[in-house]
Amino acid sequence: MKSITDARKDLPTLSQTAQRKMDRYVITHQGRPQSVLVGWNEYQGMKAKAELVNRPKAVASIRKGLAELREGKRLTSAEVRAKLQVREDVAKAQELAAAVADRSGVETEVVSTVMMGFRDLMREHMSGGGSVTIPGLGQVQMAMPLVEGTLANLSRDIELPHLTKRRKAKR
Repeated sequence: MKSITDARKDLPTLSQTAQRKMDRYVITHQGRPQSVLVGWNEYQGMKAKAELVNRPKAVASIRKGLAELREGKRLTSAEVRAKLQVREDVAKAQELAAAVADRSGVETEVVSTVMMGFRDLMREHMSGGGSVTIPGLGQVQMAMPLVEGTLANLSRDIELPHLTKRRKAKR
């Protein structure tokens, strides 16, 4: 423990030691603990731990992943690429939802919900090369099976002329 007066005199040295040696210094005022001086890296680690405490699903996912590693379960590079592609497709779908929302004046969350419902409908009815009726477009026939990433690839080429109206200014 260091008094505020002593800590003030030694602050540069205390700070460097706290960073290098991961020492902690309790700073007191009138004999009572007031604060703690820790190094930046230790502080960042403490923040990360505190964040994980508030995210039990993330902790469970990390534990599951570590257990799988101990069991020898690993993803191949192709599986890793496929998982990253799915994340990229989700990001593209979110961008598309935001663009459609901006052009139509409908909230992004609503557009995203409709898009996910549309995606699920497409997967359900067209995964085997079937067809589906889409209001405003009519009957759509899929010539090949729908695979992961196809919707995102198709969606960037789809023009939605009836959604090009700009949002009317509120008066």
